Amino acid sequence: MKNYYLKQTALLFLVAVMIQNISAQHTQRIIGQRNNTYNSNIQELELYDSLQWTYSNGRGSLSIDNSVYDNKTDFNLSGPNTLSVEQFDAHNRMVVNQTKQWAFNNWFDQYRITNTYDASGNQTEQLQEQYTNNVWNDVARFDFIYDAHGDTTRYLLYLPDSTNWVLRAREDFGYDNLYRHSTDFQFDLDVQGQITDTSFGFFYTYDAFGNLAQLLRETVDTTLHLVPDYQYIYTYDSAQLQSNTRQTYTNGSWMFYSELVYYYNGLGQLSEMRTLSSDGSGGSVPAYNSLYNYNSSGLLDTMWNQNYNPITVNFDNSGRQVYQYNSQNLDTADEFSIPDSVGNWHLQFKNQFQYDTAGNMTYRLFSMENDISVTPYSEYFYWYENYQLISGIKPTEPLSLNVYPNPAHGSFNLDFNEGAFQSLKLLNYAGQNIMEQEITPLTTKMTISSSHLNAGVYLLQMNGKDESVTRKIIID
Repeated sequence: MKNYYLKQTALLFLVAVMIQNISAQHTQRIIGQRNNTYNSNIQELELYDSLQWTYSNGRGSLSIDNSVYDNKTDFNLSGPNTLSVEQFDAHNRMVVNQTKQWAFNNWFDQYRITNTYDASGNQTEQLQEQYTNNVWNDVARFDFIYDAHGDTTRYLLYLPDSTNWVLRAREDFGYDNLYRHSTDFQFDLDVQGQITDTSFGFFYTYDAFGNLAQLLRETVDTTLHLVPDYQYIYTYDSAQLQSNTRQTYTNGSWMFYSELVYYYNGLGQLSEMRTLSSDGSGGSVPAYNSLYNYNSSGLLDTMWNQNYNPITVNFDNSGRQVYQYNSQNLDTADEFSIPDSVGNWHLQFKNQFQYDTAGNMTYRLFSMENDISVTPYSEYFYWYENYQLISGIKPTEPLSLNVYPNPAHGSFNLDFNEGAFQSLKLLNYAGQNIMEQEITPLTTKMTISSSHLNAGVYLLQMNGKDESVTRKIIID
């Protein structure tokens, strides 16, 4: 039971990041990240110094083991033994993402993704390959199809057999008359190309204000007919999410499964999130609460998590996250603690951050801590480069991005200015790339399905021509 509460506590404390959005409203872009992991026995940094840096004009060049990449190449050292090299075309679109693994004092090719685009800038194909036996071998291929508005209408997944590509999955997207995502059908196909009973579809319904009001999931049964599976019902007040309720379809009727209820303070900031779970007979019982407190600058100061105790019929504290900021209101540290049986708090882990004069994060140290000792676990270094706007022309409108609902359940929506962004990335909290998608110039709204993602914290990176915006998203 204790492990269960700890898992719930760790997960729910990540909800705090829904309040803290990171925006890069300047002409600097991250070009490198280096992670070092401490050896828990001798507490030494594991460094791989064959990575050498050389800079030229613009983005710069990178030399790795005598392999020189041109000035349209970025890199990301995503771990102490993994290097990702990203190559871009003249329109700043990623065309190759190649992963190398460190072993035997050298970098070895591991995985490669190659993207192809049409004349309108839409991504039409993605080829995934793995390097084995000194040759690149096909792993998968995705084809993307668009409508006249530049919205994705279908993607096709092909897997290789001994001689050919075989279509094994298909996803069809539908839109309403306001170009909002309305349907999403995901079909698994057998080797003959026939739809299987592991396929499913999503149906999106919006209220009069454009908020997502219902997300319905239906599955394909053995007779290849759609049957209800589960749904999320969303309620709002003054455009703020008030609750979302999950119901499962059982024996011909909808049954309560779980509910999140949101409360806000007078400034419109999230102050409490209550979670209800099913009692097994269609009713609800309390599960846990999250409480949020803010400092005088309106920044999240402290977050508490409470688990419901059915014996005492009270909520017991199970975790606390405390945030610290510098004079520029940048997060310099956050600490996570848990209480003992008599209510004393004990530190568990800590993040510490450093920034450059432009507000870019340059360093992060993650430590495991307790009342007796501090054990560094990993550290992260970040490098940036400067970009100059062509002819001094700045965007006519500031970059803005609205992400809702957040936390997301099955999907989330994006609203932004026309032409503001050219591509998006979704990263998990470990920094691994989950998905990439190009954004067509006329697009102002998107709906991203999150039903296939594990619960947790993700980073949404929206990339414009000269600037980028990052949002943290909670997937429940």
